Amino acid sequence: MKTSKDTGQGAGGEGTVLVVGEVLHDLFPDYRRIGGAPFNFACQLHRLGFPVVFVSALGDDPEGREILDFMSREGMTVEGVHVEKGAKTGRVLVNVDSEGVPTYDILEDVAWDRIRYTDSLAGILRKEIVLVCFGTLAQRSAESRETISRILSETGSEALKVCDLNLRQEYYDQPLIEECLEKSDIVKLNEEELETLRTYFGDRSEGGEFPDRLVADFGLRCLCLTRGSAGSSLHLPERDVIRCAAPEVPGRVQDTVGAGDAYSAMFCAGYLKNLPWERMIDLASWFSSLICGIPGALPNERDFYKACFPLLEGEPNE
Repeated sequence: MKTSKDTGQGAGGEGTVLVVGEVLHDLFPDYRRIGGAPFNFACQLHRLGFPVVFVSALGDDPEGREILDFMSREGMTVEGVHVEKGAKTGRVLVNVDSEGVPTYDILEDVAWDRIRYTDSLAGILRKEIVLVCFGTLAQRSAESRETISRILSETGSEALKVCDLNLRQEYYDQPLIEECLEKSDIVKLNEEELETLRTYFGDRSEGGEFPDRLVADFGLRCLCLTRGSAGSSLHLPERDVIRCAAPEVPGRVQDTVGAGDAYSAMFCAGYLKNLPWERMIDLASWFSSLICGIPGALPNERDFYKACFPLLEGEPNE
């Protein structure tokens, strides 16, 4: 295990947020949305006013062109996205139960399984990168996994490494999870994913000691644990756990698709703004609850974000 990293907060200065991973079409029974956890994260941070470069691959097909058009309309740069000839743009079949909880059927051998280290990506990595966000799903293929590993290596210790584990279907194993934890400064996971890690690492502790053990063993700056309607908690080195109750969803729950991605995005926005830990977790919980009140992961109206900007200003954390 590595030794503990510097536990100071905030990225300091201006710079680029780099997000790498899957982008796809979520196919619901009666509608579809552009999605993928890293893409949702990237789009949310972009809409919150941060300079974001998203790195992925699309097919040379109508679905891929639709995603490129969406990014252009959003004002997102497409310099990190390459078109992979002969590959299809990713798709996920989504079903939502009566409580709004989704299940996913993720189609294989698609463009984001072939994220390559391109000349354009090499140029992006020469920028000042303040934060890199990645997950496990895009690493199900050897090619994309190698590219993500190279990105993490070439951005160096000056860039904050954020991993949203996002364990899906059978596309992960213990070595991959350990590698991701080793390379991360901040890790976000949900309660079900925590239980998977508990099984892998043979943890038999009672109570809430296991997340704190992960922080210590992997030298994390913090670990965010989301528990759905039970709220969330923030685990820090040698500090008491910070807890936040789940805010009430405005109106009614439409679905929980993208709620975790929204949580991660707002948490990282607070980190980059150097806000206190307590404020970061409160804002992340509040923002994810708003997403549960809309269908899909991304709101259609930009007015949705108006309340966010003043809330992201505050006193720096000690």
